[in-house]
Amino acid sequence: SSVLSRTPFCESQHIHFNTFFFAMASGVALAVVVGLLLRFITPGVGVRDEAGSSVDPKEVVTQYMNARIAGNLTEIMTILSESAVISSANLVLDTPESGKMVDSSMKTYLEVSATGVTIQLDAVQPIQQTVDKGNSWEVLMYFIAWKKVGYLSPMFFRMQAIFTISKKIGKIDRIVVTKRK
Repeated sequence: SSVLSRTPFCESQHIHFNTFFFAMASGVALAVVVGLLLRFITPGVGVRDEAGSSVDPKEVVTQYMNARIAGNLTEIMTILSESAVISSANLVLDTPESGKMVDSSMKTYLEVSATGVTIQLDAVQPIQQTVDKGNSWEVLMYFIAWKKVGYLSPMFFRMQAIFTISKKIGKIDRIVVTKRK
């Protein structure tokens, strides 16, 4: 039986199997290398939250702003962490305002701060910068706000917001909104 296993047919099958196995192993290794490169080249991609889903800070911020523009408070509340804080200056009076999840003032803040305000993303790419801060990301976004005050024409403001997104839970922990110069 050892003579039969060394026939040219069996040897050629063995060579084809080895070639196939090597090609498959090389393909898997290449896929792993490409995946790792993409993870380190593309900020936010490939980072996992506790549930194991991929978290992209730009997507989180875009989802929040789209919900804010649409006035969808229910969706906004799901994007914010349990300890989230939003700080901003009143558009007209420039007095500080804030909403906090821990003291249940967030929903009221979101409702009041949106009254008479129209928001639109600014620039072709409203997300200006994403910075890795270790346990979180900071995302800088530009937008425009119009505030209707009484019978006057709406006032126009160029705004920016810095979002802090927790890497651990993939939700927004802090938003600081200021006017741009």
